[in-house]
Order: sequence, then structure tokens, then C-alpha cells
Amino acid sequence: MTIRSLALLTALVSILFFAYGCGARKKSMFKEQLKGDWQVVQLADLPLQVTPGHMTFSFDFEKGMAGGMGFCNSYGTNFTVSDQGDCSFEAVYSTRVGCDGNREEAQLGINIEKTKKLVVKDGKLLFYDNSEAKGKPIIIMMHTVAKTKQ
Repeated sequence: MTIRSLALLTALVSILFFAYGCGARKKSMFKEQLKGDWQVVQLADLPLQVTPGHMTFSFDFEKGMAGGMGFCNSYGTNFTVSDQGDCSFEAVYSTRVGCDGNREEAQLGINIEKTKKLVVKDGKLLFYDNSEAKGKPIIIMMHTVAKTKQ
């Protein structure tokens, strides 16, 4: 093998390695954006009777589970999500404490189960009931802002 052939082979391997490395980082960026705690601020066109942000949501990628706290009940579900935001959520389970926010909690569970696509845009997590992310989102969430101790 000549020095020129060896240099060409080295350059080709370097380009492939670099291209693969950049692609792997790009793919994981979407899931990185989903990490952290989220607050529900809107459920489709349903006016929230509870204070927006009272209902929380987070993803546990290691366990394949997601969930949070409604107005007075905790809830969860198993999920899958691709690097492009295509997703599926299994049946949502929850505790059954009666309170003023039960209607919103029930609708949140229904909308989570309908979700087919997640989109992060302008700091918001948007849940869509179609894989093309067309129309209005059925859930809108915002990252929870950590409170600092004073």
C-alpha cells in the first residue's frame, strides 16, 4: 500500500467517523430537550379550572416511564419516543383522590394516550395527536423553573 493510498484511506475513515459522531449527537439532542420537569399550561381548548402549572410531567428514559402529579393525584404511563419525536404512550394510571381538578386530570390522561408526536418549540413541549404535528397541540407544557433559596 502506497503512502498516498494510506493517506486517502485514513482521510476516508476520519470523515466517516466524524459524520457518524455528529449524527449520534444530533439524534440524542431531542431526548436531552425532554429531560427535566414540565408543567401543564394548556389542555387542547379546555380552560383549566386549576392553576396552570399545577400539573407536572417528567420522562424517565431509563425505565421507559413518564408521569407526574395532577392537581391532587399522581399518574404515570409507559412510553417510547424516537429521536424525531414520534411517540406512543400506554394507558395512563393514577391514584384516585377526589378533588376540584379531577376533570383536568382525566383529560390530561386521555390526551397523553392520544399523543403520537412530541415537538419542542420556543421552550414549550407540544403534544400532537397525529404524527405530522399538524393542527393545534392537545397538550402544551413548559419547563418547570427551579426556585432558588433566598
